[in-house]
Amino acid sequence: MSNWLLVAALAACSTHANHIEVAAEPIRAEGLALAAPVFLVDLDDGEPFRRNTVVGNVTFSGGFVTESTGEGLFNVSKDIDVSSGEKYRKQVADWLEDALGRPSVELDAPPPPPERRERRGTASRDGHDNVSLPRFELRPVAGGTFEQPVLVPWVVTYMSHNAGWFFGQEFGTAGGARIRVMLVAYDRDGSVLGYTDVDASRVSERVFSPTGPQMQDWLIVLERRVAKKLQ
Repeated sequence: MSNWLLVAALAACSTHANHIEVAAEPIRAEGLALAAPVFLVDLDDGEPFRRNTVVGNVTFSGGFVTESTGEGLFNVSKDIDVSSGEKYRKQVADWLEDALGRPSVELDAPPPPPERRERRGTASRDGHDNVSLPRFELRPVAGGTFEQPVLVPWVVTYMSHNAGWFFGQEFGTAGGARIRVMLVAYDRDGSVLGYTDVDASRVSERVFSPTGPQMQDWLIVLERRVAKKLQ
């Protein structure tokens, strides 16, 4: 069998592990103005790959190394490159406009970023999921003033990747994609009216070096799933 046929056969028989989590506090307002998306990576301190705020395509190479953090030993790919950031930002903006509508208000300044709370303990997907450990929850923070109640889409993660090790993984992960978007409704005085946080991932268990079109396929699938939850 030729290399091309072998790759095609593996892709055809691949199994896919999909996962979606939703956290929400009901939004108690009508007639919200819609703002353009805010990218958490622009306001978050630290390295985006470790903080899970990547917007772009992640390419792993060089095997993995093991780091000691004082809290244990953690595997991570030796070489990590993030590319296509501007392309993916435009994809997010176009997708959210299709899902939620065209932004109707321009913010003078973004609200304060959501509070990040580390999750204690372990989860069944920790060893092979496409997220760096530790996992975390987000809670919206009141702040700012607005001319009218406004709905702000926070883009937390929007990325694709080949096979490799996210920080803290025991086994590493195959190729896949992940999207996390948080909608937060703010009143005029900046108080939080409610929120929805949707975190969705896709891992194609037998695809290790995906092509660009394959990664776009994964993102399209996740976009549809996330849009349904956001709507």
